[in-house]
Amino acid sequence: MRFIDPLFLWASLAAIIPVIVHLFNFRRFKKLYFSNVRFLEQLQLQTQKQSRLRHLLVLMMRILGILFLVMAFARPYIPGKDDFFSADSRIISIYVDNSYSMGSLGREGDMFKEAKKRAVEIVNAYRVTDKFNLVTNDFEGLHQRLVSRESFLEMLEDVELSPSRKSMSEIIDRQKYIISENHLQSAHLYLLSDYQKNICDFESIENDSLLKMFFVPFESSQADNLFIDSAWFESPVLQIGRPVVLNVRVGASGNGSYKGESVRLFVNGVQKSIAGFELEGGQMVEVQMGYTIHETGNHNACLELTDYPVNFDDKLFFNYHLSTSIPLLTVNGTGISGALNTLFGNDSSFVFGAMDEGQLDYTSFSKNNAIFLNQLGQIGSGMVSELVKYVEDGGTLVFLPSDNPKTEDYQMFFNGFNLGVFPSADTTDLYVSDLLEMHPLFEGIFEFIPENMDMPFVKKYYPYSFPQKGTAVPLLSLQNGRPFFTAFDFGKGKLYVSAVGLNDNFSNFHRHALFVPLFYNIALSSGTHPPMYYQTNTELPVRIQDIELRSDRVATLKGEGIEVIPEQRNINNVLHLFPHGQIQKAGRYEVSYQDSVLSYVSFNYPRLESMLECYDAKTFNDLLTANNIQHNGVLELEKQSFEKYIERFGQGIPLFRWFILLALICFAAEVLLLRYFRK
Repeated sequence: MRFIDPLFLWASLAAIIPVIVHLFNFRRFKKLYFSNVRFLEQLQLQTQKQSRLRHLLVLMMRILGILFLVMAFARPYIPGKDDFFSADSRIISIYVDNSYSMGSLGREGDMFKEAKKRAVEIVNAYRVTDKFNLVTNDFEGLHQRLVSRESFLEMLEDVELSPSRKSMSEIIDRQKYIISENHLQSAHLYLLSDYQKNICDFESIENDSLLKMFFVPFESSQADNLFIDSAWFESPVLQIGRPVVLNVRVGASGNGSYKGESVRLFVNGVQKSIAGFELEGGQMVEVQMGYTIHETGNHNACLELTDYPVNFDDKLFFNYHLSTSIPLLTVNGTGISGALNTLFGNDSSFVFGAMDEGQLDYTSFSKNNAIFLNQLGQIGSGMVSELVKYVEDGGTLVFLPSDNPKTEDYQMFFNGFNLGVFPSADTTDLYVSDLLEMHPLFEGIFEFIPENMDMPFVKKYYPYSFPQKGTAVPLLSLQNGRPFFTAFDFGKGKLYVSAVGLNDNFSNFHRHALFVPLFYNIALSSGTHPPMYYQTNTELPVRIQDIELRSDRVATLKGEGIEVIPEQRNINNVLHLFPHGQIQKAGRYEVSYQDSVLSYVSFNYPRLESMLECYDAKTFNDLLTANNIQHNGVLELEKQSFEKYIERFGQGIPLFRWFILLALICFAAEVLLLRYFRK
């Protein structure tokens, strides 16, 4: 037997009080002499013995009553298998899962409210003098310190559902960090969550023998959920008056069957399209929605479906922008102009600029969506460095070789982009034979491709042999299998490498029917395409093209009922905004400076919480054991108070109630002795 509050045992010294009272009140008998006492002597002796016995019994009941009462206040218990209440200093860290999935219904009703209720019961199972720590998915700075019971309960009351989501290992690491920051080694960790399958990364949890860990699973009674997972355009090329196709991925969790469902598309507040779909629980389907864009500028769009009760993922906000004109730049070799000027020079959809290789202005590179290197005789090392940086930052570069290049310069260019060895020209007569018709750049060009389609004729070309580990995509190939026009992903941008220059010494490609649509689509799809939307918990920067504010001018993100000032950086004529978790609500946000709107961005809640499949208590416990994760128990929800559950589990068998009962019995026995013993 042990005591939770052994200091109360000093109060057992009060047991001496009944002894002192007994000694002062002990009755002394006097001898009385009578002429004949033989009839009284037996009665006198009997009464004296009974009186002494009664006083001794009363004294014993009083002493035992006081001792039993003192021991009850010392909270005695028989230690269980984990006697964690025996420590002098106790730190309790409680994680309450406040992700959106906890807003669904469980066996006891709203799981989030039930989790907060259970957290209160856990706290009440400990002493008032213990220290507590609250952890949620938000990782708030306010929750990094140890607080009293009262302060913990106040902070717990303020916790609300949040779009933030953390894995189980991240939560445990957070609790360990807070404990170590307070220069402590041991603590009791409680994790209250629905333990969705997609957050349980058992393999990343590290054991710590100094921590006593308890898992409290909540089982949802509603695992069915319909949600919009993501959306993207079929083609990166968006043009006014041309039909576009929006792909929408819709998912469902649980075991439900969804028939006759639909998703609706709104653009600038007007419904543009609606599409029906059917799917079973645990599946994903892609729905295509077609419509026509009639205006340039920014477009604020939203996808919607109807589902209950989990509805945080029933909407997907996104933005896209159609420029009135696209800035292009061609760097021409000496005396070169030709086909590019003819194609783009008089088209109002483009702002077309040109400079000669001897009059380069590197600062203008970042202001253009695409740069064409048109048959340069030489390429300096400084120019190579600037071009590599330009493409890495999201620019589009088209390389058109000269028929009289400076080989060492071209090799330096190839080295900068990891293209292998720049070869010598080959003058074998060939035709272009293969075309990658499924590539987005060729979309909409052909109604059908005839078997004997007229293809460009080649008299001279450079027989490239690109490294196998690269990202080369041959858009056009020659009869001998050599690449004719190749696309590369490089950094955030695109690189296109042609095996011929745009003149008759190489081929008739610049006069062929393929040239115009291919280069036109390259120009339309060029530049950095910002994401259609961001997640509310993103650590990625929000990039606003062609905007550069001075360091003393601050942009803000304004949404419905919210305005934040993000960290901002200006890099190559691009404004980078870092929200750092300040955006907690999904929707459309204005990027504003003073009273002017610079752009629009959309934020959506992460979809990881949309899959509601969770582990039940038994399966979860089995997985902990299978992964050798040390823990002190999986506390299953019951109708009884968690306070009693934890006491029984951690303290073993509490005895203070029995000692109170014994004390009451002793005091009752004292009353009975005083009242009925004489009779």
